[in-house]
Amino acid sequence: MKLYVLAAAALLAATPTQAGVITVAGSHAGSCYDAAQARTPTQQALAVCNEALTTQALSQDDRLATHVNRGILLMLSERQSLALADYHAAMAIDPRHPEPYLNKSVLIFDGDGSNQEAAQLAEKALQLGTKRPGIALYVLALAKEDAGDVESAYRDLVRSAALEPKWDLPRQQLQRYRAKQR
Repeated sequence: MKLYVLAAAALLAATPTQAGVITVAGSHAGSCYDAAQARTPTQQALAVCNEALTTQALSQDDRLATHVNRGILLMLSERQSLALADYHAAMAIDPRHPEPYLNKSVLIFDGDGSNQEAAQLAEKALQLGTKRPGIALYVLALAKEDAGDVESAYRDLVRSAALEPKWDLPRQQLQRYRAKQR
């Protein structure tokens, strides 16, 4: 059974939930998923994730999921380099899985990384079929605005708000825009 955690921190803290992935219910990997879903980056939660990765016989899908879920917890606890390592490990397991790219885009955008690289990662997550396209569109919108493409940024924010109706951040960003008649 697969459990997909939702995506990307809000951007780290303001995002409704992160983009995680599957685990077996009742296992350490399942508990790691639950912690990522609940956004509780405690030492105990991280220890459970570590235990899953080091002692459980996980399928490739569950190993990928646990790396993404632990990466989310590390990102929430501001341990970016370790989160990045988990996202890279997940990408190495399955380079066609979208959620590591989405979470990495949020991490890079939130940090001191390149907004252009974050946009490329968000675009890849969209192309691969992320479960949270609204978050990817939000990252794209902010990167486009930063690059001076305000019209495209506005369109992406509108789409992001429509896809993530419970997430206030896209609507808050849209309030900064004023429409002009031509």
